[in-house]
Amino acid sequence: DAVTDIALHASDGDGDDLSFTLVDPPDFITLEALSAEAAVIHVTNPSAEDWGTLSLEYAVTDGSFTVTEILEIVIQYPGEALLLQEDFDEAADLDAAGWSVRFDANEDKGAHWGVLAGGAVNGSPAARFNWTPSVSDYGEWLVSPMVDAGATAGDELRLSFGHKLDIDSQTDVTLAVMVSADGGESWNEAWVLPLNDADGGDDIGPETRVVDLSLWLA
Repeated sequence: DAVTDIALHASDGDGDDLSFTLVDPPDFITLEALSAEAAVIHVTNPSAEDWGTLSLEYAVTDGSFTVTEILEIVIQYPGEALLLQEDFDEAADLDAAGWSVRFDANEDKGAHWGVLAGGAVNGSPAARFNWTPSVSDYGEWLVSPMVDAGATAGDELRLSFGHKLDIDSQTDVTLAVMVSADGGESWNEAWVLPLNDADGGDDIGPETRVVDLSLWLA
């Protein structure tokens, strides 16, 4: 089994015994109490769909007063290197984070991408595409910083991202992941989620997607 342990420690000024609990943890995360002031979180065999950054809430109480805290945990496959992690936590805008926006046919019709302080996936900052001003017959792509995947990733490369798609009354929308192996000169479709009138305008997510990009390794 692939297991990672995270130690928790707390103390009470009155000397009362404390208890630790996790708030709505996923199935692969459990908590073991070690003493009245210590516990350990076990992360055991997360699946590919769990890869990425997880906000895990835990609580400590003496029976009359409770404190809650949030842990940001990076979940990745055992033995794999994390080439790029982006949470937009300290970026005022996309440029500051090293991201850019690409437009179809190089037509700048007004960027709809920006950084949202409270994202829809887990409440953390996130990149956001805004439908306003209205968009039709038009593509706009959020482009990540370049990573040297061929030199460090071996023969496997994966992308994990969280998203929520607020469709509203939009139709014929396509959400896709594109990959370039030549510095952005050409792009290939790695994953696509096409939407149309048949979807009924229902929102999708929040959810986490994992896309295999191994085909484009040098």
